[in-house]
Amino acid sequence: MKRFLALFLLGLLSLSGCTAPASAPVSQTSPPSQQAPATTPQTNPSPQTPQTPQIPQAPPPSAVPVPPKTKTVKATLYFPDSQAQYLVPVARQIKVTDGAIVKAIIIELQKGDTRYGKVIPAEAKLLQAWVKDGIVHLNFSKEFRTKHWGGSSGESMTIYSIVNTLTSIKDVKAVQFYLEGKVEDSILGHADTRNPYYRNTSLIKQ
Repeated sequence: MKRFLALFLLGLLSLSGCTAPASAPVSQTSPPSQQAPATTPQTNPSPQTPQTPQIPQAPPPSAVPVPPKTKTVKATLYFPDSQAQYLVPVARQIKVTDGAIVKAIIIELQKGDTRYGKVIPAEAKLLQAWVKDGIVHLNFSKEFRTKHWGGSSGESMTIYSIVNTLTSIKDVKAVQFYLEGKVEDSILGHADTRNPYYRNTSLIKQ
């Protein structure tokens, strides 16, 4: 019996050896080595370039405050004599700011001269002054009339003191008067002031 079992097992082993699949050929190349996952090489970050502080832009030239330009000029002013009959020429050094010579002259006439009569009431204000086609246009506040001392002679002296002084300026030939922006029939009550006044040399004291 034992001999029979031994022969049976031997036969099974022989059969299994015949039918076993051929083993796969062994590769001649070594298996790929297990590589570590690829990583981006670490590089030292470049140092940040310091930001240059922004310099504030200068405003346009027109917006830059410009200091006023003042110069001294020689002018001839005319003041009434003590009898209010003639005009006396007085040379004076006056300060002119930004070329506003008309305004500077009116200020000087308003200051007056202790040796001669008054010209413009102290309370009066020159609201505007401009030159066009050789004519100076003067716009006075109402005090030019309401604070004036009156009289036809005083009125004439005021008008021609201003006119003869301003027409001493080159290229100025006449003066037009306004009161609060309007041309008046008679700005001081007597003389007609609807039209420009021209230089009157007959009133200048020789």
